[in-house]
Amino acid sequence: MRRGERDLQHSNRLAPDALANAKNSPMHILRTFAFLSFLVQVVLAQEPTPVLPDSKLTPGDAFDVTAEDLCVSGYAKKVRNVAAEMKVEVYAEYAVTFHGPGDYEVDHLIPLELGGSNSIKNLWPESHRTSPWNAQVKDRLEGKLHALVCSGQLDLKTAQQAIAADWIGRTNSMSVPIRPARGLRPPPPQSHG
Repeated sequence: MRRGERDLQHSNRLAPDALANAKNSPMHILRTFAFLSFLVQVVLAQEPTPVLPDSKLTPGDAFDVTAEDLCVSGYAKKVRNVAAEMKVEVYAEYAVTFHGPGDYEVDHLIPLELGGSNSIKNLWPESHRTSPWNAQVKDRLEGKLHALVCSGQLDLKTAQQAIAADWIGRTNSMSVPIRPARGLRPPPPQSHG
């Protein structure tokens, strides 16, 4: 056996002990922690950031309509008209430079079913995948407010102002169910004290 082969054979016998000691060393633990921290950041970066409407960019805007106008079946579909170019502009205003399919939708702050307009003053990028605040939760609130307006239990202007000012607060005050977005855990219970 030549000298190089003996050295290699000898180092292979020591490798398991050296490896075991290396795994317990502070440097190995630190490197493992750093790698796991990096991995967590990469994974979390894949989830869309919850974007809440900025009142300077999206104060809300409504058509000049009455409850009778919007309580007709098919109203929202008839007036929906947001061009692709405007959607790109909305994403740019909110600095959403990258998003995957289904991460966001360009949503109406005052929904069409409450007389909201298609003006850029009424549009913002709303997440589908963040929890607890996401498009599905807001859609449930919109449906509840629409039903109240159409049944005469809530004034249209009051509903528009409430959802434009604080849709999350209105969701809580109206006990709209908050279910997790697709693939996410439900939010922790909130105290009502």
